[in-house]
Amino acid sequence: MDWLIGKARGRPSSAADRSPSSAGNNSSEECRLYTQPEHAAKQIVLGTDLDQLLEQPLLLQQNEWVATHVCALYENVSTVFEAVYDFCNCEKFTGPGGVNFCAPEEKTKKARSSARNHIDSLLTQCQEMLDNFPTRYGQAFLMDFHAVSACVLRHLLHILAHVYACHFDSVLRMDLTPHLNTVARHLLAFNLKFRIVDDKDVEVLADLQAALMRPVDGAGCSTA
Repeated sequence: MDWLIGKARGRPSSAADRSPSSAGNNSSEECRLYTQPEHAAKQIVLGTDLDQLLEQPLLLQQNEWVATHVCALYENVSTVFEAVYDFCNCEKFTGPGGVNFCAPEEKTKKARSSARNHIDSLLTQCQEMLDNFPTRYGQAFLMDFHAVSACVLRHLLHILAHVYACHFDSVLRMDLTPHLNTVARHLLAFNLKFRIVDDKDVEVLADLQAALMRPVDGAGCSTA
């Protein structure tokens, strides 16, 4: 599950990659390039491979299995955002269609946080929540484990939605599409199987989910 860890960290970049014009560019959102077959088909783990990855081992409790995936997804989404961090000069934390992910009270603040600061804050909150997960076999999970897992995954979904909506052009330039798609498919497929996040929270990426789950022949898929 940690196929992405370290893939984006320290990636060398050219001056063109780091040009200000790519920061917060929403041009890819206008036609949602990420849903096009030639882009959505670029994945590292596909089909039955992912099904096997999600299959819960017989001797493992479901809470332990869910915690394992939530922690892995947190690490991988963090790495994805780290890859586009320098490009994110967005004033608002938005997703496809301009949906605003800030809480109602945050939308009315005079001094709103930038998207990058908001995401940094969310990732810090997620890490603090994950730090409360049991670290030893047989250790009891807290009563609010499912609510906490749902909260973490919802934040991660919103971060991915922002990357797709506002920074997919940068992802394309860095050739990180297979990594981004694999993380997104992992999260979406995991949620489909275990129903942790409410459907209304996944709706913003419904078109991406359909595109990533579309059967492919493997011709355009990455095996790296």
